Order: sequence, then structure tokens, then C-alpha cells
Amino acid sequence: MKKIFGNARQQKGKRPEYREGRLRDENLNDIEVRQIVRIINNVAPQTLVSILGVTDGCACEDGPDCSNQVWVFATDELHSVNIVLSKIAGEWVIGPQQAWAFDLDKLEAERSNLISSLETLTLDDLESVRIINERLSVFDELELLLHVRFPFCKSVCD
Repeated sequence: MKKIFGNARQQKGKRPEYREGRLRDENLNDIEVRQIVRIINNVAPQTLVSILGVTDGCACEDGPDCSNQVWVFATDELHSVNIVLSKIAGEWVIGPQQAWAFDLDKLEAERSNLISSLETLTLDDLESVRIINERLSVFDELELLLHVRFPFCKSVCD
């Protein structure tokens, strides 16, 4: 357990990154584009979707069954999101590393909302401050657990 814990701490905060690897020889076909757009519409509905070139190979965090990755940019009038999709076992999916990053983003947003609510309290709200501080300590524990389950590479574990 110590070895896994240590490796997870080394990987802390590692999100998927745009990879400038060798582009796949074959361009995306219509079926793949529909798979990618369907996934993006579930994550960021009603957005304009830009799909960059497909790279051969994957970040090792997405496992040995991952053959390709693609960087997708989705935007609407107010927001934008960058997503790395992985082709695992022949299907385009949100890979383990991107799913982990989504969980981290959600946790950080919830923590930020909690901190914002703390800023509106007065000294008369001591019980509320105590409760919020307890919740913040729970966020610290959840973040640690999230980092422990980071999908690090097998070579890091060996």
C-alpha cells in the first residue's frame, strides 16, 4: 500500500494533456465522429465541437487497450472545455485519466462553492463556520482518496 500511495502522490494533479505525437494515418470516419460528438454532447451539451487530429498511441494512464487519442474542444457562448478521448478496445470513450480529471474538477468546484459560502458568514454564525470547516476537512480526505485512485501507469507501479 505504501508504494501505491507514494506513486499516487507523485502523480498528483496530472490531467490529460494535448499530445503532439504521430498522427494516425487514417482520418476519422463518420462512425467515429458520431461516437465522439455523442460523448461530448453528454459532457457539454449544445456546444460547438472541434476535433483535432488523432494521435497514434495513448498516454499510458489509459491502459494497454488504448490505441489512439484525440483532443476535443467544446465551446458555447459562456464556457469551453478541453477533453481527451481515448479509443479503448475499438470504441471512443472518456478514458480513465480524463474520467479522473472530471472527478477532480467536480471536487474542486464543490470545495470552491463551500469556501464561497464561508465568505458570506458573519462572526455570529460560528456554528455554520464550524460545520463548513468540518466539510472542508472531508474535502481534503476525498481529494487524497481521489489521488490514490489516479490511473497511473503500470510501469510506475513496478
